[in-house]
Amino acid sequence: MRHHSATEPHSLSTSAFGVLLSRLQEALGLVEELRVNEAYQTGADELQPPAHMLSKQVRFSVSPAGSQVTTNTASSEQMEQIRRSFQTIRVSVHAVSTFSVLEAYLRPRIALLTRSNRQRRRQGRQTDEPEASTSGNLADESRSGNLQPQHARLGTRADSSASEKSEQAPERGARCDREHLRMLQMIAQASGIDLRAAGLIDGLNADADDGNGSSDSEADDDNMASEQSSQGAAGSNQNSAANNGETLLDSPGDWHLSFILRIGNVERTVSAADNIFRVIYELCHCDPVLKGANPWMQTFELQFYVESGPSLPVSSEAPPHQLLAHLHGLHVDQELETSIGKRGASIVQLLRVLSDLTPQARSIARIDDMADSDRLFINHKVTAKTARQLEDPLIVVCSALPSWCYRLAGFAPFLVSFETRLALLQATCFGYSRNINYWQNLARRERRGSSNASDSTQIPLGRVQRQKVRISRHRMLESALKMLELYGTPKSILEVEYYDEVGSGIGPTLEFYATISRCLQERELGLWRDERSPVPEAHSEYVYAPHGLFPAPMDSTSVSDSTQSSEPADALPPNDRTVQLFKFAGHLISKGLIDGRILDISLNTEFWAAVQRYLLPASSIKTATPWSWAQLEAVDAQLAKSLRYLYRFVEAKNEIYTRVELSPAQLQNEIDAIRNPDDQAAIADLALDFTLPGYPSVELRQGGAEIPVTMSNIHSYIDLVAEWTLHSGVRAQVAAFCQGFDRVFSSTCLLMFTPTELCNLIGQTVADDAYWSGSALRDSIKMENGFSLESPEVCMFIEFLELLDQAERRLFLQFVTGAPRLPLGGFHALHPPLRLTPRQAVLPLKPDDYLPSVMTCMNLIKLPKYSSFKVFSQRWKQVMVEGQKSFHLS
Repeated sequence: MRHHSATEPHSLSTSAFGVLLSRLQEALGLVEELRVNEAYQTGADELQPPAHMLSKQVRFSVSPAGSQVTTNTASSEQMEQIRRSFQTIRVSVHAVSTFSVLEAYLRPRIALLTRSNRQRRRQGRQTDEPEASTSGNLADESRSGNLQPQHARLGTRADSSASEKSEQAPERGARCDREHLRMLQMIAQASGIDLRAAGLIDGLNADADDGNGSSDSEADDDNMASEQSSQGAAGSNQNSAANNGETLLDSPGDWHLSFILRIGNVERTVSAADNIFRVIYELCHCDPVLKGANPWMQTFELQFYVESGPSLPVSSEAPPHQLLAHLHGLHVDQELETSIGKRGASIVQLLRVLSDLTPQARSIARIDDMADSDRLFINHKVTAKTARQLEDPLIVVCSALPSWCYRLAGFAPFLVSFETRLALLQATCFGYSRNINYWQNLARRERRGSSNASDSTQIPLGRVQRQKVRISRHRMLESALKMLELYGTPKSILEVEYYDEVGSGIGPTLEFYATISRCLQERELGLWRDERSPVPEAHSEYVYAPHGLFPAPMDSTSVSDSTQSSEPADALPPNDRTVQLFKFAGHLISKGLIDGRILDISLNTEFWAAVQRYLLPASSIKTATPWSWAQLEAVDAQLAKSLRYLYRFVEAKNEIYTRVELSPAQLQNEIDAIRNPDDQAAIADLALDFTLPGYPSVELRQGGAEIPVTMSNIHSYIDLVAEWTLHSGVRAQVAAFCQGFDRVFSSTCLLMFTPTELCNLIGQTVADDAYWSGSALRDSIKMENGFSLESPEVCMFIEFLELLDQAERRLFLQFVTGAPRLPLGGFHALHPPLRLTPRQAVLPLKPDDYLPSVMTCMNLIKLPKYSSFKVFSQRWKQVMVEGQKSFHLS
């Protein structure tokens, strides 16, 4: 066996554990059977940027379904009328859209067709009635002998015809106008639009009463009646429509379309919420003949039929995210075994077990570097296949990713690199519109350096709206609570501006997120555990948590079940306010993640571990070891030290119990005589009771304030303190955090990452010196308008940044970008990149008289040409302090 010397650095990769992992990874790469889904591309498509595939269109031949299709419509007569009157049409639609686009296209046409048929039948009945009446009168006249000469009757008819011709032209124009307005109203009502309420058409009531408008007026009344009845039950709608001679199709909210798609010998019933490309892709792969065929050159047969009831809401989300939680069990599910192969599934399951044992392996090998062990679990072949799958925009946007992507991310996320899992999170959890927007922005950036200015990737889908909100800098936290409640949805990108400030864009928005993140860390809120700072006067306004923020324990039984987020925070009881603020914190973090904002909040790894325990099903949580010393030390090192001190009493008592030669009386005397070897203190000298240290209002058991800690119950006391610190005392806060997080996207997506990775993702630290080295800065910064890397001003700028300490780095980033932290990836990840441009002095002023200025929305620094590094440093330190919390014109 190879022994490590005292000075030799330990590495998990060179241990027996690391060698085993390496061999298992090699075996998995040889036996895995993962298949990458690819959208069909022609030779011309391969020459275009990837986002070009988003503009692909699919052709359909649309017709009504046959009579053999059974539906839950109110009457089969309606479908029969549609079949007789509807002609087959050919349409082209973007493959990335859903069938709801076709439903929106067909609904008004079907409703108009049905209503026109009914009006023709009604006019036919009205035409038959006058003819019958006229013939009856003539018969009466013949019988009564009052017949007039035929020429007299003909002359009268001729005069009448002449008078009609004189009025025919204006009546025809008025009739055409009424028909046009009536058609617009029918289409609008079938689409759920009230033209009268919108004020888009004037004079509809007057037109309805003109001339022979009795039937028109009746139709309008029927429309209004059906519109009112649509708010009631479906049954009453149908009865009312039947009594008025109407059909189900006259009420826009009472019916929807379903479709039958036929491809080859396979057919599938689809709803409006289904994605077009995903359904076609799946059906084509079911037919061996069409599996490799070009879908863009085919015309697919699509039939529709009418069903009662409102249509299902169109979801823009990927497959259910609950899959991630349920796959965190201990066994590989059947579908993952089918995708990766039986042998591959066995290896993955073994790797999962070894991953759970990694903390113990690191402890045995005395290794503190977690990154070393994380690298050993990454399978490069699986990572490459996942990354390749995410490079197909049509597959990603249409949620046609193979199921193994989700299942591996849920059961064995350690197999895929962090960067690839982050891309998977953005592709599957951030929604349809943001996916399209991401690929279009990527194509736009690639096109900037190309001479070809054409843009074939822009489609009228997936446009993410920007919601601008203006707030006051006073009472920031209260304003943020209300603003997120109103506008913190995933459908729009939130941008913040401040009253009395002209700045707008990403700079003020980033400062808002940073400021609110700091507000949540104020001591007076009492949300987090607060350790003593080694410098008493430092950061007195905010909690001191060098290892990351962890919730302060509280008794969850005192939390009201009726707490509403709309209630004023100041009016809530303390525990209810705590729960509301943790819900807001979850909402803020998820909104910042989906909008790509930087948050100035460092959460403890054990907090993220508690979040993941909450998200996992109860069946997959191990309860044999509810807490460990490592967890306790990560949360509160001083508390862990105190409990270890108490545990010396437990160890001494356990040692006494091993002495079988002692009688019961001698045993008790020995236990009572136990003293701590460090200071010879007895347990009674400590005057402890069953309340949580530092939180006397939290009782560890019923009436704990009156129960002293003795040698008989000290072990129970230690367990309860640790359990309340890590689990029971933070359960309500963690649940509220996840509820707020779910307001934007599913919190189960967090199961794809380890707690350490979540800390890096949410609160990227600025302490990484690698980002602030001279070489890294030269690679990241862009020069403009005459500046170069050899320019004296640029050299002074890089030297100045290298000399900044951590506090000064925060001030610099806050002034330049609006956020006091770098994004994940450092300066390279800034978008737009950090740029330097010279600032010209205007006589009689000199460059030394100017301060640096920035455009935070563009990450553009306007740098005067200072005479020396001393002046350079003085001006920058001045502006970094004085230029905070305001955005004005420079």
